[in-house]
Amino acid sequence: MRSPKTIASAALLSLVSAASLPDTPHFYLYDLSSPTIAVVDFHNQGISLAAGQTLTERFRLTLSMYTPYSVEASGIENRFNILNKISRNYSTCTSIDCAVNVGKLLNVDRIVMGNVSRESNQYTLSAELISVQMEEIIRSRTLEYVGELDGIHDYVDTLVTKLFYDELNPILY
Repeated sequence: MRSPKTIASAALLSLVSAASLPDTPHFYLYDLSSPTIAVVDFHNQGISLAAGQTLTERFRLTLSMYTPYSVEASGIENRFNILNKISRNYSTCTSIDCAVNVGKLLNVDRIVMGNVSRESNQYTLSAELISVQMEEIIRSRTLEYVGELDGIHDYVDTLVTKLFYDELNPILY
């Protein structure tokens, strides 16, 4: 029978040997290249432009922190004015065609467009995840919030987790 010291030494040696081999194949659960995504500014109804932009930036930040996506598109309207003689504002999209066009211009896999609306002290947050290649909505989610605008940030985070639930909780087959 081998002593615990011998077993520990052998285990440590095998770990060091495996770590020092440069051509050792590794197995990764996910593809190492991150899929790309853009978030156009949310369409605002009943709230200020600054508040809407803040909520959009919160959505982008939460998305980049908790999902496997590489998040693009902040201030994208400036990027496209130099490409066309006709100036067009792509920062806020309300149609799938607009979102797909922005996604193609940015060369991203997916794009998110959303809406924030307010009626009295009730807010509705909605977002749609769109496949640029398939030119269709993959999924959409809507949340209701009653309260002051200051408390809506947590609901933006919840909207991200609901919209990207499948990416955050992959099913292994």
